Amino acid sequence: MIRGFFSGASGLKSQQQKLNVVANNIANVGTTGFKTQNQQFSSLVYRNVNGALPPISTGHGVRPVDIATDFSQGQPSRTDSLTDFYINGDGFFAVENDATGEIYYTRNGNFQYHVLADEEAKYLITPMGHYVLDSEGERINITERMEEVDEGQLFSLKDQIGIYRFANNFGLEHVGDNLFKETEVSGEAEAFIAEDIDYDPEDGGEPPEVPEILEGYLENSNINLADEMVKMIEAQRAFQFNSRVVGVADELAQTMNQMR
Repeated sequence: MIRGFFSGASGLKSQQQKLNVVANNIANVGTTGFKTQNQQFSSLVYRNVNGALPPISTGHGVRPVDIATDFSQGQPSRTDSLTDFYINGDGFFAVENDATGEIYYTRNGNFQYHVLADEEAKYLITPMGHYVLDSEGERINITERMEEVDEGQLFSLKDQIGIYRFANNFGLEHVGDNLFKETEVSGEAEAFIAEDIDYDPEDGGEPPEVPEILEGYLENSNINLADEMVKMIEAQRAFQFNSRVVGVADELAQTMNQMR
């Protein structure tokens, strides 16, 4: 009976956590560059029933262990804005928090201009005020870089933005506001430099994936609303079932106490 209480209670907590994750996904279905999150679970210790033939194992409930992120690419949405960018392929934009100096990574390319009157300079920033970085980890001073363009050449803003990749995207830490932070599991961020690719078609083999930035597009979230609704129904039914387990365990305990 006590095992029933613990198993049911652990199931209630786990399914509530799953419902929270699913609700967050649904709430961000229209958020640019948002990646679907999935609650992962792990079974608690199993115990063999003494004398049972064949051997029978009983569980002690379940617990949430991790929230996995689906980094599959969302569909592009055309905006025609000069400060909207979309990464076609694997990679992230790098942005710097001006207050703390921390570097974050995001797929949301919805940027805007930020003019500093004292420096007479214009920078590219996120709506949260984070500075967008180039492939060398430097802030993009648009005014200065336009002055460096040779006469007769066109200035391309998208060519100033860096693309960063990781050995293991699934090791990134989600820090909120559609931002990620590198960890030991993800490995260090590496700037993608197209000139560094060493590939000869005559050697055969698959050509390496080459990410590119498209100007005037944004990445839609990769959330499948129908799948999320199914997950929500499953979590609700599982929550109801575990609630019933707790109720039955309570009824059995009351019956045992009355028999004394």
